[in-house]
Amino acid sequence: MPGMSVQMRNVRSIFRDDYAIGAFQRGYSWDHENVAIMLRDFARAFERQRRPEVSGDYYLGTIVTHTREGYRHIIDGQQRLTTLMLLLIWSYHELRDRDRRLAGVLGQLIVHQGPRGASFAIDVIERESVFRALLEDPSLSHGVELENDTDRNIVDRYLTIGLSFPENLKGEMHRRFVDWMLEHVQMTVVDVEMESDAYTIFETTNDRGQKLGSGQLTKNLLQSYIADPDLREDALTHWTLTMRAMQRFGMGGDREFFQEWLVSRYAEMPVQNGRPNEPDLIEDDHFAWLKANFVRLGLLDSEECYRFMRYEMAAMADAYIRIREKADFPRRGWSSLYFLDQLQIGWAREARMVMLATVDVDASLEATLAKLRAAATFMEIFSARYYWNNPQNNKLQTEPLTLLQKTAVRLRSAREVAETVAILWEQLESWSVDFRSNPEAGLPSKNAGPRPRMVMHTLLARMSACFDEAFGQLGAYAHYELRSLNRGYSIEHVLPSDGGRGGFLGGGDKGLQRKRNRIGALLLVSALDNQRLGDQPYTAKREFYQNMTRLARTFHPSFYDANARDRLAQLELDFRPYDDFTAEQVDERQEAYIRLAEYTWGLERLPFVARPSAEEDPRVYALPPWTDD
Repeated sequence: MPGMSVQMRNVRSIFRDDYAIGAFQRGYSWDHENVAIMLRDFARAFERQRRPEVSGDYYLGTIVTHTREGYRHIIDGQQRLTTLMLLLIWSYHELRDRDRRLAGVLGQLIVHQGPRGASFAIDVIERESVFRALLEDPSLSHGVELENDTDRNIVDRYLTIGLSFPENLKGEMHRRFVDWMLEHVQMTVVDVEMESDAYTIFETTNDRGQKLGSGQLTKNLLQSYIADPDLREDALTHWTLTMRAMQRFGMGGDREFFQEWLVSRYAEMPVQNGRPNEPDLIEDDHFAWLKANFVRLGLLDSEECYRFMRYEMAAMADAYIRIREKADFPRRGWSSLYFLDQLQIGWAREARMVMLATVDVDASLEATLAKLRAAATFMEIFSARYYWNNPQNNKLQTEPLTLLQKTAVRLRSAREVAETVAILWEQLESWSVDFRSNPEAGLPSKNAGPRPRMVMHTLLARMSACFDEAFGQLGAYAHYELRSLNRGYSIEHVLPSDGGRGGFLGGGDKGLQRKRNRIGALLLVSALDNQRLGDQPYTAKREFYQNMTRLARTFHPSFYDANARDRLAQLELDFRPYDDFTAEQVDERQEAYIRLAEYTWGLERLPFVARPSAEEDPRVYALPPWTDD
C-alpha cells in the first residue's frame, strides 16, 4: 500500500511521538481485568527473559495511526497506549525517590516539550486534567473533577495498576522491570498517509498472516474430530460467533474465556503437593492441556466433540458474558456482581470459576440463572468476610483459595438449584472466618495506601443500602458507591480528631486513634457534607446527621419512632442514640455494625436470590421483613 510505513518499535520509541485521539473514537474502556491481565503477562515475560533460551521481547500487538499536523492520530490501539501511559505515570511516582535518572526518562516520555509548549504524549484536551492530576497528585488527596466515564475509568485503572502490580517486581526490582519494559515490550506501528487506508488496515490486520493462537488450535483440533460436514460447519459457525462476542472484553478475551471455562469445569483442585497445578497449566497453554486430557474430558468420538464445541461452549459463553456484563450496575438479582466489581477483588478469576462451575449444559435457562445468582451472592459474602478481616490484602491465602476450589469442584455435580444453594451454604458455614473474627475491623493506619479506604467505602455502601432497604427505601446502593466530589459519598469519622476527649491524636495515643478508625465509628455521608462537617465535635455534627443517611440518623433520638424501634427489634440490631459519642462508646457501636454486617451478608441471601422471581423483585438486596409468612 503506497504511503504506508510499518515498524516494530519498543515503548521508549513509541512514546517519543505525539498522539491524538479523534472525537469519533470511543472512550477509554478497559476494565480492571484487562489491566490486570496485561500486568500479569508483562511480569511473566520479564521473568522468562532471564532464561538464556527465551527471547526477552514481549509483543503487545499492532497499533494503526494516521499522521496529520504533527500528530499520530490513533485509529486502533488507544486502549493499550492509554494503559501504558498510566503505567508510565505510576512507575514515575514509584521511582522518583529511588532512581531520579530513570524517573526523569519516564517524565520525558509522559510529557513532551515542543513548539506548542508542554503536552502529554497522548494529547487530548478532554483528558488533560485527569492526566495532570495523576501526575501531580497521585493519591488524588486534593480531589479531581471527573467529567465523564472515561475520566472515571482512567482514575480507576490507575488504581488498578497500584493494586495489581506484582509484589515481586516492586522495590529494587521495579527499576529493572521498567528498563526491560521500555526496551523489550514491542508493538507493530502501522502509519498511513490516507485515513481511509488506516481503517482498511484496522479491519484486516488481525485476520491475516498471524501465528495461530491457542484458541485457533483448539478449534482446529475439535473440528477435525467431527465427521459430519454439516455438524462441523454448524459448530464452526457458533465458534466464530462466540469468539467475536469475547472481543468485547479486550485483548485476550477469548483466551481468558477458554482458561476459565476449562478450570471451572475440569481442572483437578485443590492443588496438592505431588500433583500438577492444573489451573496454572491451563492458564499457561490451554490448548496443550486440552490435547493431553482429551480422553479424560470424554471427547471420545465425533458426537462428543460436536456437543463440546457447539453446546457446552455456548452454555459457558452465555454464562461468562452475563457474569462480565452484569457487573456495571446493581441490577435486580445480580447486584453481587456490581459489589465484586466495586471491590476490585484480586481473585476475579477465582470468583468466575465458582460461578461457571454451576453451569449445566442440560439445565433450563431459569435454573442456570438462579444458580449463577446464588454463586455470585456466595462470592459477595465470601469477599465481604475476607475484606472485613483483611482490608489491605488483595491476594488470597492458601486456606480461602482452597475453599473456593473445593466449592467449584462440588458445584460441578449439582443438578438442582436447591442442591447448588445447599453446597454454597455448607461451604460458607464451614469457613472459620466471619465478621466476629475481627472485632476491631475498620481502617488501618494512614500509611496503608488507598486500597483499605476503597474497601471500607464499598462495605459501608452495601451495609448502608441494606439498612435503607430493610426500612423500605429502594435502590440506594449505586448512589452510595459514587465517589465524585460533586455528587458522591465519602467516609466520615464520627469521632473528631481529638476523640471527643481533647487532642488524643496529637498526643500520639495510637489505641484511641484505632478506635476512631473502627468501622463502628464511620459513616458514609455526601462528600460535600463531609467537607462541611470537617472536624467539628460530635455534639455539633449530630444535629446534621439527622438529615443525612438513615444509618447516620441512628445517632440522633429523632430516628427512633415506634416503627423504627419495632423494625430494629425484628432485625436484632442494637442501635441507640448518643447524646455524646466518645471513644468509650465505639465498642458498643462496633457490635451493632457487626450485627448489621451479619444481616447484610447472612446466608439467608443464597436461597433468596435463587428464587425464579429474584430478577423482578424491586429490592436490590434486602430480605423481606422477617414475619411468619
